[in-house]
Amino acid sequence: ADVYSGRARVLRLLGRYPDAIVECNRALASNPRNPETYCTRGLARSTMHDLRGALGDFSAAISLNPKYDLAYYHRALARLSMNDRAGACEDFRQASRLGNRAADSAMTVHCGS
Repeated sequence: ADVYSGRARVLRLLGRYPDAIVECNRALASNPRNPETYCTRGLARSTMHDLRGALGDFSAAISLNPKYDLAYYHRALARLSMNDRAGACEDFRQASRLGNRAADSAMTVHCGS
């Protein structure tokens, strides 16, 4: 599973999003409890404009690791893209509480705080 997860991260960084999703699926088939793999797949899906799929992946990552600030941050961005400002601001606030500085800036811009 770690090999697939690592390949998925590299493929995503190379812009090969469909291939990254395939590798994430392989990784999750052998280890469905890896929040980082869900987040990687969520990022690839988000970039490909599959916002519902991305939202599900970020939510899965959060359910596996409730302190995963990046998952909250990226779920907030997906929610913002889906015109769910209230949900986005809630996630930005949680990411900020967990130490994500990018969420602080996003809250100022999108949430007025």
